[in-house]
Parts: sequence; structure tokens; C-alpha cells
Amino acid sequence: MLDPVAAERAEKSINAFINSRSKERTKANAAEDLWRISERIHLEKCREVNRLAWLAYHTHLAANHASLSERHLEKAEALAGEAKAKSGGGAMT
Repeated sequence: MLDPVAAERAEKSINAFINSRSKERTKANAAEDLWRISERIHLEKCREVNRLAWLAYHTHLAANHASLSERHLEKAEALAGEAKAKSGGGAMT
């Protein structure tokens, strides 16, 4: 026959074990939630840094292309002016 005091002690021991495992699981879930939040914030920061880098790159590239286009236009106008001058420029002599 089982001793009622021993059975009660065993039941308390089992309940304590279950409660401690539940607390551990709750702490682990909370830590995982904090990690997920931290990871999301980190990724958002990385995306913003990357976005700003691409913005700077494309802005710089656009400025270079505008400058290059301007120089080519000036050269084309100069060449067109030379061609006009050689052909008399349309003026009567």
C-alpha cells in the first residue's frame, strides 16, 4: 500500500517541476520575442542605410551624367558653329 504522505509529497514535487518548466518556457518565449523585435529593428536599420547609399549613388551618377551631357552639348554647338563659319554662316558677302 502507498503511504498517503509520500503520495502527497510526490504530487507536490511533480507540480513544482511542472510549474518550473512552465516558467522556463515563458522566459524562453519572452527572450525569443525580444530577439525577434531586435532582429526586425536591425533589418530596418540595414535597409535604411542601404536605401540611403543607393540614393547617394544614383544622385551622384545623375549629376555626372548631367555634367557629361552638358559638355557634349557644348562641343556639338561648337562644332556646329565651326561648320556654319566655314560655310559662310548664311551671311551674304
